[in-house]
Amino acid sequence: MHEKKKRIIEVGLKLFAKKGFHATSIQEIAEQSEVSKGAFYLHFKSKGDLILSIYEYFYEKISSNIEKVDLEEGLLPRERVEKQLQDYCKEFQQHKDFFVMLMRENISLNDDIDSIASTIRSGQLTWLQRSIHSLYGEQVQPFVNDAVLIFYGMIHAYLQKLIFEQITYNLGEFSSFLLRRLDDLVEGLMNDHSAPLLTIKETDNSIELSLFPHSKREEAKAVLRRIENKLNEIELIESKKDEVLQSINVMQDELEKEEPQKVVFQGMLVHLKSVNQLESYRNEISNLFHLQLL
Repeated sequence: MHEKKKRIIEVGLKLFAKKGFHATSIQEIAEQSEVSKGAFYLHFKSKGDLILSIYEYFYEKISSNIEKVDLEEGLLPRERVEKQLQDYCKEFQQHKDFFVMLMRENISLNDDIDSIASTIRSGQLTWLQRSIHSLYGEQVQPFVNDAVLIFYGMIHAYLQKLIFEQITYNLGEFSSFLLRRLDDLVEGLMNDHSAPLLTIKETDNSIELSLFPHSKREEAKAVLRRIENKLNEIELIESKKDEVLQSINVMQDELEKEEPQKVVFQGMLVHLKSVNQLESYRNEISNLFHLQLL
């Protein structure tokens, strides 16, 4: 990264955390970065663009810290993961005022932040997947999908308390505590005889979590067939029956896709809402894929 751009990002991060987004001017950022206002616009289109760059910079720094620990020699897998967790949480603790500001102020970043957040999240999940494999070996493979997501949620639930409730953790004790809870989690998953809930698709060294595992898809297909049978038992006007059948067909087609879309199911289930006799089936499908009924 260009040194001048890096300096603007670091100054912007500090000023936004201290004064807030709206109270900080571009002129002020430029002056404290020791660049002209014109030089600021050479690197950033707006303050919102700077916020996005800060977000990326923050997570690039975290990724760099993780990679540095990976390159350290002589560390046992548990020592390595514990140190990475400690460094990961330390960055959030040091910059918690910035994240409080992001939540407090109404900053319009459109869809850009969602795209960046999705990329970052994939990288974090890949790191956790790799870490879990290094700690527990191949025996964890059937359960790694669920372990990754639950552990990710556990970490960030505690980080939210650190950031938004101003709770202070001893990071050494905290990372050790998280690993012990991961031990409990993995042991529970490996002793559970239920089928895994989530699947992981690997693409370009990243992972995406799917809420449509094949076991759940087969259950959903069975529910859709029961709806078709139910339609033959109840009295409906032809247009309403056609609407329901069309919705069933759309959902059946969606289940055959590599990655079905939740929004499609939510939309199709709306068409079943007006038929009281189908409400239980509607609930079954929503529960299978954790959908919010509209």
